[in-house]
Parts: sequence; structure tokens; C-alpha cells
Amino acid sequence: MSLFDSAAKPVRAAVVHVFATGPYHPGNGHGLLHVGLLPLVPDAQVQAWPLNPGREHSAAVFQACRISNEKAAEAPTWLESKAEVQAAFAQYDALLILDRAGQPSPERLWLEQVVLADMPKAPICVALDELLAFFLPHEVLDDADDLKEKLLADKAWREQLGYEKSLPQLSFVLHAMRRSVRWVLASLLRVQGAGSGSWLPTYALLHSIVVDATRRPVALRGFRLLRALAQQPDCCDDTPAPTETTREATQRRLPKPAPSPSAPRPSRRNSCCWSGWPVGATSPTMPLRPAWASTRCSKKNT
Repeated sequence: MSLFDSAAKPVRAAVVHVFATGPYHPGNGHGLLHVGLLPLVPDAQVQAWPLNPGREHSAAVFQACRISNEKAAEAPTWLESKAEVQAAFAQYDALLILDRAGQPSPERLWLEQVVLADMPKAPICVALDELLAFFLPHEVLDDADDLKEKLLADKAWREQLGYEKSLPQLSFVLHAMRRSVRWVLASLLRVQGAGSGSWLPTYALLHSIVVDATRRPVALRGFRLLRALAQQPDCCDDTPAPTETTREATQRRLPKPAPSPSAPRPSRRNSCCWSGWPVGATSPTMPLRPAWASTRCSKKNT
């Protein structure tokens, strides 16, 4: 059984990001500058560790992380912080990282080759940007800056987080990553139909793919993790704003799907996506593509 397939044990996951003085390569002299994580649980708090990389960093790196060379020189080194950081990371089964659409990113290399190295049981790294590209195809959210700008464009979030450009940026990046996980869950758990005919077609399709794909579980670890997170739909929720009404909070809440979903029995045939899926079937009878794909194709052919 996959790590993410146990219904009895909720998955422990967090979004993670790092800043370094440059790309990881043994012997090139670069070092970690700021490491942080934000758990996927309601009202989570950032855990972050500023580090002394043992060298000065460029103006471009400073613009990205907003940690000066002077502040970095005052921080503990990675070796001095290693035990504390790894103990915090060991609390999780999976880490969602920005891996730049499938290419091994500097962030992944620093995490896997340094931060998680030598851990007895290191958490699995899953590419968040691949999930964003699949479930939110119309958004361009390939890196930390894209996510941060989208989150901070919302004035309410900007004020709630106390954003200032002069502050270290890691916590804002982590909040943006965590918020993007909720955007993916909202897309996955979008309800179609009403009453007894309501169901979650995208989640049902994802569940079917994960259950049927027994030969290559590693290749689908992102989908497996997402299915597990969907069983904890409040994992990325925060305390409602003081101005939010009970009704607004209820409408914002995501539905928890059934562990083994199936399509409702239609009263009549219609052209809805996946309407030909028989009740109790393990796989849809129509092509495996999300609803947005057919929209794109129809536009392209007109």
C-alpha cells in the first residue's frame, strides 16, 4: 500500500521553500541562506531558519529573499542548525516544493542533497507546480514570485500577512504556496449537480486513476498525495476574517469526498462531461481529460 493510501492515518504534509546563495553543486562554495516550512493544517504557523551560508550573496539573491549579508553573518550555520531543522522536517510524510514544471530545481537539489540528507526516514518531495499546471492550466504559477504576486494582489491577504517588501520574503512565499494548494483542492472538489444528483466528477476521476494505476505508484505520488489531502479538505483553511459572516464561511468550506466515490445514477442522458460513466465503474468510459481540455479543444477548432 502506498504511503498516501491509508484512510486510517491522515497524511502529514507541508509546503517547503529554501533560499540559497546559488545553485547546489558540491564544492562550489554556495550555501543555504533561509529554510522554512508551513504545515498543511488549519491556522498553521511558519517555521523558518535563517542561516549563515559562509559567504556573501549577490544583490539578486538579496532582492529575492530580503536577508542582508550582515544579517546572514549573524545567523547560525547549517551544521549548527541541522539537527533542529531535520527534527522538524521528520514530522512530515510529504513536502510540496516548487520544482519548475518537472525540471529538478535548485530548491529540490538543496532539499534532497543537503536538508534531507542522512535522515533515517526523510519525507517525500512532491512538485507543487506540476499539480498547479494540471488543475489550474490557465494560471501561470511556475515559481515562487508568481505565487507570491498572485496572493498579495488580494489586499485582504496582504494586510492579514502584514506584507512589507523590506521583510524576509520566505514566510510570504510559504503562505502563497499553501494558498495555492487550497486553489487546487477547490478545483478538485468542485461540486456538480444538486441534491441527490450532486457529485465530485474531478475527484472521482482522480480517485479512479490512482486506484487503477498499480504498476507505477511513484509516478503518481503527486496525485496520491492530493487524493489524501482531499480527505482533509480544511487542511489549508485559516481563521475567518472578522468581517466574514457564518454564511460566507460555510460557502467557503470545501466538501469532504466519499472514500470511494461513484457517479450518481442520471435520470436521463445528457452531454455533461463523464456522463457515460456507469454507476460502480472503476474507470470513466470517456477520454481521461479534465473538463477544461474539451473547452480548449472547442475553442481551437472554431
